[in-house]
Amino acid sequence: MPIRFTWDDRLSVGHSTVDEQHRGLLELGNAIVDADLDEAPYFIDKLYEYARAHFEYEEEMMASVKYPELYHHKEIHNNMISELHGLSRRPLESEEEFREFKKFLYNWIIDHIMHEDRKYADFVGKLS
Repeated sequence: MPIRFTWDDRLSVGHSTVDEQHRGLLELGNAIVDADLDEAPYFIDKLYEYARAHFEYEEEMMASVKYPELYHHKEIHNNMISELHGLSRRPLESEEEFREFKKFLYNWIIDHIMHEDRKYADFVGKLS
């Protein structure tokens, strides 16, 4: 069964703009999943640019509420972008490599939202 990105409430961080951006990440993830080997680099580049803008927005939000884990979260974002950039610059030469990239991508997006972004959402929830 192919990997699919599906939004559900467990992914919500309770901020409409961030949730909408996360849905955008999932849509790009599905575009990559649906792409063939030749189309994939185009969508991977789109994901890279989208993720950079999204991370910048998230970090500005975190700074505005003085999120105590901001520095750590920025480090995670920087590492994720570096890893995605490195993978996006390496040609996918086989369906097996493409399959492995899709698995990486799924874990990269879902794990980050459900664990790291959830910490921020919990922090903001305590401020209310």
